[in-house]
Amino acid sequence: MNLIDGNITLRAVEQGDNCVLKSLVNDPEVEARIGGWSFPSSDERQAQWYQSIVSGKDRSKVRFAVDIGGNCIGMAALHGIDYKNSHAQVDIKLVKDARGKGVGCAVIRMLEKYAFEELNLHMLISEILEHNGASRRAFEKAGFRLDGVMRNRVYKNGTYQGQCAYSLLKQEYILTSDKVDHLIQDNNARESALSGKF
Repeated sequence: MNLIDGNITLRAVEQGDNCVLKSLVNDPEVEARIGGWSFPSSDERQAQWYQSIVSGKDRSKVRFAVDIGGNCIGMAALHGIDYKNSHAQVDIKLVKDARGKGVGCAVIRMLEKYAFEELNLHMLISEILEHNGASRRAFEKAGFRLDGVMRNRVYKNGTYQGQCAYSLLKQEYILTSDKVDHLIQDNNARESALSGKF
């Protein structure tokens, strides 16, 4: 099923998304911000990756293309899904033009809803490089809490860097979602009241 929130849709990855997703893998700026690493991706390698996704054999990962207006602008994923211990890791990558506009936080919220309300998971995890302030702020705004910093965990650009461990429990999500719903309702009521005055 697709996940929809306003103009953002999280949908299945399609073959036509390969160009955008390959560019994210090969982008040095993206690579510098993430904890993992990858070899350069060719068209052939990207096609093989896509085939591995559509095979549906790996039940520990759920990947979505992030779509606005029919255009793929990134990828969002739940991976390392542990159905016994009821947790998964959240990762997102967005093209440069989509960053810093609240899209990342909205996508994280959509993944939370799916993980907790559809998959019935108990906890979500994210590991973010210590210097990646934009991602840290997005996850914190979406309700994640900092559990600690793993020192010198990731080697990037010639130095070892700390990696922040974040998590969100289902009960925290429920409390935060209720607050967000009330804020939206209050805001809508305020906007209706204001529009009535003009």
